[in-house]
Amino acid sequence: MSAVSTSSPIPRTQAVMESVRRAWHSPTLTTWASFGVRALSLAIVLPWALRRFSPPEALVWQLIVTIYSVHLMLDLGLTTTFSRLFAYARGGAVRFDRQEFAAQGANASAAPNWAGAAALWATQLRLFTFLSVGAALAMATLGTWFLWTPIRQLPHPELGWLAWGVTILGSPAVFRTMAYSSWLLGMNAVSELRRTEALFALGGIVTTLLVLASGGRLLGIVLASQTWVWLNLLRSRWLARRVAEGRMCTFGQSTLDPEVWRSLWPLAWRSGVGVLLGGGLVQASGLLASKLAGPGQAAVAASFLVALRLATALIQFSNAPFGSKLPVLATLRAQNRREEFLALTRRGMLLAHWILVLGAVVGAVGMPLLLSLTGSQTPFVTPSVWWLLCASFLFERFGAANLQVYSTSNHIVWHLASGGSALVIILAGCILIPIFGLPGLPAAMLAGNLLFYAPFTSWLMYRDLKVHPLAWERGLFLPPLFAFLLVAALHLALH
Repeated sequence: MSAVSTSSPIPRTQAVMESVRRAWHSPTLTTWASFGVRALSLAIVLPWALRRFSPPEALVWQLIVTIYSVHLMLDLGLTTTFSRLFAYARGGAVRFDRQEFAAQGANASAAPNWAGAAALWATQLRLFTFLSVGAALAMATLGTWFLWTPIRQLPHPELGWLAWGVTILGSPAVFRTMAYSSWLLGMNAVSELRRTEALFALGGIVTTLLVLASGGRLLGIVLASQTWVWLNLLRSRWLARRVAEGRMCTFGQSTLDPEVWRSLWPLAWRSGVGVLLGGGLVQASGLLASKLAGPGQAAVAASFLVALRLATALIQFSNAPFGSKLPVLATLRAQNRREEFLALTRRGMLLAHWILVLGAVVGAVGMPLLLSLTGSQTPFVTPSVWWLLCASFLFERFGAANLQVYSTSNHIVWHLASGGSALVIILAGCILIPIFGLPGLPAAMLAGNLLFYAPFTSWLMYRDLKVHPLAWERGLFLPPLFAFLLVAALHLALH
């Protein structure tokens, strides 16, 4: 008995340690941790700051955050494109244009193509250098135009302009960090990247809380966040040089490879147009809200920007189970392993849909209560605006997941999907915004995603994977969609 009692805890301890090890190296759990820690900023930092900030200060702060989010999309989708191409090279692909990639199929080499990866890396660095300069110029011009009136309404406009200048200076660091991230994702170092992101995001939250506790306001928060932008660059560089047996350390100078560029350009411009017309238009709706609100309605505009920021964080968090698998899906596609590809796709999509629905419910109930308890000077949006915004994002995420699966074939049609959706959004906005005002914005976004983006992208994926739509979605998207509509209807009826 004594021998059993003394030895039995050892297997249990080993099981616990094994579970911890698996969680530590899980792409999905570490991605959730990364987005979850950032969500803490919305739950802790945002209410505290909104309690201290006047509506004009809150509006400027949220406008800077929104412009910064739009600026991140000026990578024109190249971060995602390069991560997919790095994954192809890791899977043994030797060419990256669509026709030759499709012809390779299961004949792709089992050994990684490091020469191709080196050429991709050199080309990416050169492109991102140009993009960082262009993004900084866009922020300094168009961003300043959106901020001109709100900053002038601050008690101390000079501090607002200084905060904006510091944000612009951080643009080059952001784009170089994106380059390292695409390499890490392509090498399937998802857990390493997301784990360190979570730790650094936690450091940023603690720093911001210290700034607020010491009496800091808008400028202090921006300085704290931009400090971590540069620290993130150093962290990403260090991490990128450690994965894949340190292959990056052997890569040559950052010269643009003509052959790689010829293969990349058809993918790049399509994804770039798609990103700007898709996600860029969504974030730009927040900037438009600041114009629609008009003078003296800073609280109205700020409330919409807060809801948009919350919904954006929600879709990022919900996308973790699926997005973290994209590098593996690209590699499986390169190796023509269909059954594994389909099973992994379904698991990731299903979990992502349900998390988005549950998050929308928590946001509808929890965010107004949280802002009320903290005494925020900026209220939350009305339930109708919140549910319209979440419905728009639900169909956008559904379509985006389908499009990402289809894009693993290396046929990029983001420009068609987002272009058609943007056209519907603009036409619907011209009709709905004059009638309903600010609620017309999410309603127009819903129209674009529901009437074009979701149907078009799902049709592409069904055809590519050769699956029946009803058989595919019956246990995948339809149950969470029904639950979303039911809860939204009940909540609106109660209000």
